[in-house]
Amino acid sequence: MSSIISRKQLLEPQGASLLRRYYQRTMGAATWEVRAMLQEFRDSWKQHSSQIPQQVGHVEVLRRELIEMAGTIEKARREVRFTSAR
Repeated sequence: MSSIISRKQLLEPQGASLLRRYYQRTMGAATWEVRAMLQEFRDSWKQHSSQIPQQVGHVEVLRRELIEMAGTIEKARREVRFTSAR
């Protein structure tokens, strides 16, 4: 924009008015974009929040299975150490 209008013109009342209008338009567009992104985030959150309890249940089952597997692996290691120590 500054390449089209000289600095001297920007200091004049019409130039200042032009800058004000330009600023207001750009801020309006930026505000609209931010509001649209926030709405998209809200919609996404609402859509996925209903799935969270189901996912928590799956995670808990996996957690228990992993703990059980870790116990089995530790038991097998102890047995191998005991057998190889003889």
